[in-house]
Amino acid sequence: MTYIGEQLWPGWIGQGLIWLAFITSTVAAILYYFTANEKNPLSVLKRRKIARWLFYTCTTAIILALVILYYLILNHRFEYSYVWQYSSKDMPIAYIWSCFWAGQEGSFLIWAFWQAIVGIVLLRTAKRWENSVMTVYSALQALSVSTLLGIHYGWLQIGKSPFTLLRNVMGVNEPEFFRQSDYLSNITDGNGLNPLLENIWMTIHPPTLFLGYALIAVPFAFAIAGLWQKRYEDWTHRARPWTLASMLVLGTGILLGGLWAYVSLTFGGFWAWDPVENASLIPWIILAAALHFQIMVIRKQRTGLWAFLLTVAALFFVQYASYLTKSGVLAQTSAHAFTGNSMVGHMVVIMLVILVVPLVLLWIHRKAFTKEHEGQPAQRDFWMMIGSIVLLLAAFQIFIVTSVPVWNKLFGLTFAPPVDVVAFYNKWQTFYAIGILILIAISTYMSYKKSQLTTFYRKSAFAAGSALIVTILLSLFAPITQPQLVLLTFAALYALIVSTDVFIKLARLKINTGAMLAHLGLATFIIGIVITFSNTETISHNTSGIALQDEQMNKENAMLIKGDTVTMAHWRVVYNHAEVKGKETFYHIDFLSGEGKPEKEFTVTPSVNRNTRMGYVFNPSTHRGLFKDIFTYLTYAEENAGQMQEIMAGEAGMGDTLVFENKALTITDLAIENESKENGNFENLKIIATVDYIESDTLKGKPELKETLKVTYQVKGREATSEPVLTADGKKAVIFDAVSEQPGKIKLNLVEVTPDFIVLKVNVNPWINLVWIGALLLFAGLITAMIHRPSRKKRQNSHITHK
Repeated sequence: MTYIGEQLWPGWIGQGLIWLAFITSTVAAILYYFTANEKNPLSVLKRRKIARWLFYTCTTAIILALVILYYLILNHRFEYSYVWQYSSKDMPIAYIWSCFWAGQEGSFLIWAFWQAIVGIVLLRTAKRWENSVMTVYSALQALSVSTLLGIHYGWLQIGKSPFTLLRNVMGVNEPEFFRQSDYLSNITDGNGLNPLLENIWMTIHPPTLFLGYALIAVPFAFAIAGLWQKRYEDWTHRARPWTLASMLVLGTGILLGGLWAYVSLTFGGFWAWDPVENASLIPWIILAAALHFQIMVIRKQRTGLWAFLLTVAALFFVQYASYLTKSGVLAQTSAHAFTGNSMVGHMVVIMLVILVVPLVLLWIHRKAFTKEHEGQPAQRDFWMMIGSIVLLLAAFQIFIVTSVPVWNKLFGLTFAPPVDVVAFYNKWQTFYAIGILILIAISTYMSYKKSQLTTFYRKSAFAAGSALIVTILLSLFAPITQPQLVLLTFAALYALIVSTDVFIKLARLKINTGAMLAHLGLATFIIGIVITFSNTETISHNTSGIALQDEQMNKENAMLIKGDTVTMAHWRVVYNHAEVKGKETFYHIDFLSGEGKPEKEFTVTPSVNRNTRMGYVFNPSTHRGLFKDIFTYLTYAEENAGQMQEIMAGEAGMGDTLVFENKALTITDLAIENESKENGNFENLKIIATVDYIESDTLKGKPELKETLKVTYQVKGREATSEPVLTADGKKAVIFDAVSEQPGKIKLNLVEVTPDFIVLKVNVNPWINLVWIGALLLFAGLITAMIHRPSRKKRQNSHITHK
């Protein structure tokens, strides 16, 4: 059957490019392998040149496939399943890129793209490592591209293609619809993007994460190549800057996700210990441990065993994070996970390959690691090792609990995840953080050679004493009351003081300050978290007299009727107006200050994205200050504000009264104004009725309510208009509907108006900028360490840190 309107050539080309990328990356890996084992220099040059061009071809194919998918999304080609599922015609152009990571196929394509780009950089910089490293990396790229092949054979599925036609996916469920040759004309729009992805941070957070994942493949490739070529320790020199780059980019991606959560989600923080968040954090923690073991190997303090194992583990847990997110196993426990995936088996195979191949290689070369250097308590590497072990314990705890759904599925268990995940993880991770920070402080004043303990004790005592004094002051005046948080603050301040001291000394000697800058950034980050979230204050309370859902809602939320003023802390808060932009409604809320005649300090605009396909999304709005943030979000917004429902209608003349139940309208005056200057011209008239609105409810003990309203009936030419006039409480309105056919009478309507109101929650987050400053310092430290590779002479002078 020929289907009318389908554009098939982009899909054919796109899928052909995916296959081309898979084949060329696979053949490149094979050629690089034989090149690495070749002894003839001419054959090495020839094969390596071909392998390079194969990898270039793979990269080009991936880029072109990405361009074709972008073309299909941009042109709303809904005959393709991926385009229909994750885009729509009303989607803002700024968010088209977000479609690439809205679904599994697109996210795999972005991952393969970044891995190809990183591979080009690696190919150009690996030098004498190129043949062995690119063997491993090209094989990893082939595994990555295989997730896009879309092979279906019975129960077997290898990859999912973004170029699959909609009728091939949904034809089983809707066979009659897709038997129509013109079915495409009946598909007027796509399913659309998840409204949570319609955020500026979500245009950069996922691709940054995928770049971080791609970078982690490089230290893995060096680790495998090192064992394969029997260069058991040399590989760490080349892997170290790539490990730092991986930590930098992956950490940036995680931080951007935290910023997205802070500005888009309504829990009032940036980290909720969601399983998908945890899955991305685990590889970063393992990378940090791997980096420290790599440094110890470089300084000849350790063999490469643990550096190798942890570098391999980092990539394994990247794949495990992908499995958790995309397999559907977390569908019931995470807001970020996909709901299901038929290629679970394929992902498990990739994980097994990445785990088993290195372990087999390690077994073959096990004799190279039989003699491990013994660390001494008076040397820095001993404490670095202990700190790395604590890091691994922290990652292990997150892994075990996050994987509860996996254990249940594998072993038929019925364990439930923690009810309050934030409190649960915070409790455990606080103690790991305390240990890590204290070990940072101890190790920083140590030397890689035998330390002078007298100097170490003196400097440590001064730093610890200073930290204790500041901790006491913060506990009293911040305040910080929970004992474990007081201890965490002390540990962070201890690490901060020590790291700052050594940073200054290293900077004066022009020695690499990256590690110290990263450590003081981490300490600042944790101090910011403790101070901010120990002192977060909710200043919104319901004072309207109208009960909300429950007692907790009344304590933490304020009802704001449009135009009314509500007091919150030292501000007077006014809901000003609502502004509709596409599917999103922005509510303008003014915060006023000052006595007498208040002046506007700032305006926040929390919004509601009313997505009829996927539900409503409430987006917070934050006023950022130097010392505190005012975080606001809506817990309710009246959707039908301003709608009118008729209570009574009738005809009345001067002195007449219309009555319905306990409400009455009495006309006390009728006046006609002729706005035309020509006598006898009645085409521009204004009829004004003065009406007394009376409401009485004696049964409920309410006094009689009486208001005088002026309603107008405007005649211009052949058109007549009348605007509703609201009562004082804004809940009812009187309308001059028409002039009656009976002489001297008019038609009046009394309507009930749905009030325009919102329910708002407002938190004050003090000192949260310390969190962002700490993160920036941490990343600045990683950059400094990455680009500043100290000479051997400077490394030998590193013992100054304890003098």
